[in-house]
This record gives sequence, structure tokens and C-alpha cells, in this order.
Amino acid sequence: MAGRHINAEEAHELAAGILERAGLTADEAAAVADIVVWTELTGYPQIGLARLPRLAEYVRRVDREPIRVERDGPFSAHLEAGRALGYVTALRMVEVVEAKVRATGIGMVTANGSGLTGRNAYYVERLAEQGWVAFMVNNFTAVVAPHGSSEALFGTNPLSVAMPTTGAPLVVDISAATLIDADLRFHRLEGRPLPDGLAFDGEGNATTDAAAAIGGAVKAFGEHRGSALALAIQAFGVLAGSPPVPAQPDDSGVFLMAFEPSLFGDPDDIAARLTELLERVRGARPADPAVPVRAPNDRALASMEAVRERGIDVSDELSDALGAL
Repeated sequence: MAGRHINAEEAHELAAGILERAGLTADEAAAVADIVVWTELTGYPQIGLARLPRLAEYVRRVDREPIRVERDGPFSAHLEAGRALGYVTALRMVEVVEAKVRATGIGMVTANGSGLTGRNAYYVERLAEQGWVAFMVNNFTAVVAPHGSSEALFGTNPLSVAMPTTGAPLVVDISAATLIDADLRFHRLEGRPLPDGLAFDGEGNATTDAAAAIGGAVKAFGEHRGSALALAIQAFGVLAGSPPVPAQPDDSGVFLMAFEPSLFGDPDDIAARLTELLERVRGARPADPAVPVRAPNDRALASMEAVRERGIDVSDELSDALGAL
């Protein structure tokens, strides 16, 4: 492990340089680097700088075409992503949704033919900061086993929701998996075992070896409930144009929606009541008096300050991997 710390500006320069050398345009590389660094700052290193080797490999390997709008209406659109990097596709989806919400009050967009969107909270939070309610889901290559199985059929399948309040947006960003694919790759990179009881190898045997689990499966969180959530998100991916079980990262289907809260009431009143809701959650009686209750996204907000102060951790293993790019 050991390693060093770098500041956000150094991390952005490092990430943008790697991505541009891999084949993204300068603007695309800078935009994706923004997301990568934000992900590090919010406390998710497994999908921050550690994901750059995979992103660079994807960009070098895949022949990409321009993103096309295949269906377009007043409230909705569908994009054929042409195997673009998922971060780039998701940013384009945000632009399409923004235009439709400004014009009609609601916007929905789907995309297929793309993969690897990163931490989806970035996109919904960006929309909520403009005063809108946002919802995003996507499926991915098979990593998660249905409850009662050891065979991967579902993606890690994130669900992200953001709503404006009188302060920072309410943000919920979860995966239907106990471990996401990036967790497996991060553990493998740093040579650390996985927690017991969460993963299977390719033969269906329980394992704590991250390399074996990458070719196997992980459990859904929450047993049958998480498995059902994974199935629902998988279905949204199919709605967006993916095959039933995506075989490649760029088979993923993505669904993004945003709308004006004024469609349902006074936005200021809704924001005030959502703020009160978050305050009630944080003020709830803790089961352990020494551990205060947090609302979703509180850890990420606290991490922003802490990581900016100390710098982004770059282990020796990660430094070697990035240096090879």
C-alpha cells in the first residue's frame, strides 16, 4: 500500500492526460476527469483514479462512432451511443434532459450501446442543483447472482435519485450488489481479500479471491429484496435497448429522467419539507449513542472536505498502474 497524496488539480491533470492519450478528445477527457476526481473527493476511490486503467483500455480497444439521437419527442429521446465511453454518453444524456425540462417541465432519455458511466450520483446531483428532481438507472454486464443462485445474471445495477432542498440536494445512490465490479478490481489491484460470504468463483464456490470473483459472481444486497431490485433495474436497461443479459460493457442500457417539482406543488415548499425530512433523519434517536444517524450522501459531503484537505490517496500499486498508461 504505502503511497502518496496528490491534490485535486494534480489528479485532474493526471486523469485528463491519460484519457486524452488513450483517444478521447481534450474536451471529453477533461469532462470525464472532472467526474473521476469528484468521485475520489466524495469517497469512492474504487471508481476514481483506480478505474483509469480500465477506462483507457476501453477507449483504446473500442471503435467508437458519434452518439446519435434515434428517437426524439417533446418529452423523451433515445440515443444510440455508438460504443462511446459511458461517462461521455451520460453527460450527453444530461444535456438532452436539460433541454427538454426547460421546454416542457419533464425530460426522459434512454441510451444503449455504451458502458461504464461511473458514479451516477454525479449526473442526478447536477440536475437537482438546477432545481429539478432526477432519477437514473442502468444495467451492466453480469456480475450479480439472483438470490439463491451462484451464477451472475444481473449487473451491479445502480439506482440514483436526487431532489432539491434548501441546502445540498437529497441524493440517494445505491447499487443492487453487495460489491460492485470496481470493488473486485480494486481489491485485486491492491492484493486484498474480499469480505467473507459475498462472492463466488466461476464454478460457483464461495471465494474471497477478487480475481476469482471477477470471473464468477457476487451476491445481491438484501437477499431477495436486492435481487428483485436488480431485476427491476435490469428491466429498465432492456427498455433502454440492452439485451436481457448484457455480455459486454457497451451492451448497457441507461435510463435518465428529470422533471420540475412545480408540476406537483410549490417548489420552495417541497424543498423546505425535504430539508425537514433530512433533518429528522439526522436527528433520529441513534441505536448507538456514540454513532449519530447520517442521511444518505452525508458521508460523501464530509469526504469532500477531508480529502481536499489531506489530498487523494494514491497507493504504490495504483501509482504503478497509472504510470504504465
